[in-house]
Amino acid sequence: MRSPVAFTGNDRKVTLRGEGYFDVAHDDSKPFLVEAGKIYVRVLGTQFNLNAYSDQEAVLATLIKGSVEVGNGAGSTLRLKPGNQAIAQTGNEKLQLKSAVDTSQVLAWKNGFFSFRNASLKEIMQQISRWYDVDVQYEGTIEPRQFRGIIPKTSDMSEVLQILEESKVHFKVEGRKLKVYP
Repeated sequence: MRSPVAFTGNDRKVTLRGEGYFDVAHDDSKPFLVEAGKIYVRVLGTQFNLNAYSDQEAVLATLIKGSVEVGNGAGSTLRLKPGNQAIAQTGNEKLQLKSAVDTSQVLAWKNGFFSFRNASLKEIMQQISRWYDVDVQYEGTIEPRQFRGIIPKTSDMSEVLQILEESKVHFKVEGRKLKVYP
């Protein structure tokens, strides 16, 4: 995240790459703005989560409490209510709205957990790659499947991989490389 040491202009503006949770006090004289990948969020006093990793096909803005306006610079804007999520999909100029999002699932990372609900192996490996700073490589053909579960982020990577191996996926760690094979 990039932000100034002090906000001195007419607004409070930050730039995010990755994931961040914001709890922002409303101030009409200095609006709070976040640029994240393909979207911007204008905060109207709120709590929200932004997920804007460069290796994902979408940027997600999820409102926890309060109100935000999300735009993408291409003329598409949405005003979110608590529990709503704005989705900026690569290649789509129109923002999508998802209502009734499970905010506990969205905030699991902030609360120290990996939380998977119908997650693909690729989605899980993205999180493991980021958290443990490893490069994931796939070998062979791995059957598509979905995973469910909650694992504390305080777990060693070997513990997480051992849990995943119960689903007949295998792993080999070589330095910073994590090989995934059937």
